[in-house]
Amino acid sequence: MRSDFRINKIKKALLIYPKPQEIKRFRFGYSLGLLRIGALLIKAGYNVEYLDFGLNSYTEAEVLKKVNDSHLIVFEFDTFSLRRSINYIEGEKLIKSIRRKFNGEKIILVCGNDLVIVPRNVQGANYTLKKDCFHVIEDLINILQLEFTTEINNLLPERALLPDGTEFGKNIFHKPNLAKSAITKTSFGCNGNCIFCQRKGYVPHFFTLTRKFIVNDFEFLLKHNYKNIWIADDNFSSNLKEAKEILKLIIQLKSKLGNRPKIAISSWVKIDKEFLDLSKEAGVSVISFGIESANKDIQRFYNKIINLKKLENLLMYCDEVGIYTIGNFIIGAPMETKQTIAETIDFINNTPLHNINVKVLDYMVGSHLFKLLPSNLKRMVLPERHIFACKRLGLTNFYYEELKTISIDIREKFFQKNKERLENRITKHGYPYYGR
Repeated sequence: MRSDFRINKIKKALLIYPKPQEIKRFRFGYSLGLLRIGALLIKAGYNVEYLDFGLNSYTEAEVLKKVNDSHLIVFEFDTFSLRRSINYIEGEKLIKSIRRKFNGEKIILVCGNDLVIVPRNVQGANYTLKKDCFHVIEDLINILQLEFTTEINNLLPERALLPDGTEFGKNIFHKPNLAKSAITKTSFGCNGNCIFCQRKGYVPHFFTLTRKFIVNDFEFLLKHNYKNIWIADDNFSSNLKEAKEILKLIIQLKSKLGNRPKIAISSWVKIDKEFLDLSKEAGVSVISFGIESANKDIQRFYNKIINLKKLENLLMYCDEVGIYTIGNFIIGAPMETKQTIAETIDFINNTPLHNINVKVLDYMVGSHLFKLLPSNLKRMVLPERHIFACKRLGLTNFYYEELKTISIDIREKFFQKNKERLENRITKHGYPYYGR
């Protein structure tokens, strides 16, 4: 491949995703942003290594040994991402350790969503870029004085940097359990204005990635025989017209290349049957819907009005055509009562959802909900970047422990009630993803 950079000498770069405070055991994911930075540096002639503490365990001594051989160290300080929580606390500790051992010998650069929602300069870093990792490419080119002659917006992530087994589901919890799998993105942000959403804090406006990027990345994934693809957009159908065009592109690529992966997306409920028909043809096997509550007053509080009857029809259609659906719900709004929770449970019990997530309302830094908190609670939130709704804090009518117990109970009863239906569905349509 022809290089687009002026290369003086080979240098080594170390990309680090620090240890998250929490890792969701059964979620698949990695940092597309760091892999895109890796692609840039490889084209510049760097020898690049990617360390992800959500995928592997590393001792401090092991990391420092790798730092010793590196010229540039890039950290990502993330927010509550697809499969994990904040990681800036461990990241700052590691930077201090690197500075103690190597003083000013190494170039340390930090970027990520956490630096967008809580802007600051990171002590010990040479450069703190208050941007997400996907969009710091131009800054890196300027800082490292790289000569780049192609379109930077179309630079694909370098998935070859992933640790062995990652693309087959391996992480610190379990051995490979999936067929070859990948995540990708087609857009950032969302046209919605849900007050609990943290993403508005670091991506205030919705935008789609270039058509060339989308086509090239899906072509790469299909050519290299990826079987499961998670489209990690905040809301894939945020621009419904554009989402349909992307599905049509995927259909064309599938027809051309022959590979037929299973695709998972997240969506709001402002979609139609045409979108679902295209989704089915494109290979979408799972759609995760943000429903939140069946109570109209709580919906209004969340700034999320949903036509429940239309949603029921969409869920039934998904069930008919063989698309698995996940319903995401939140309990713990200020006006939440046993009756409003019962309304949501009744909705769950009377629609053909195939999986549900029930979470306790979370006041996250970056969300509009966080801005509504009194100053004393905002100070409590900042170190952890979030605080759950709780009666002790005057945020809801329930104690957090009550809400957590209710959420677990709803899920357990859902699966008990639907066990036979789901088993029959798997017999008819297969699993929503390809296993190992």
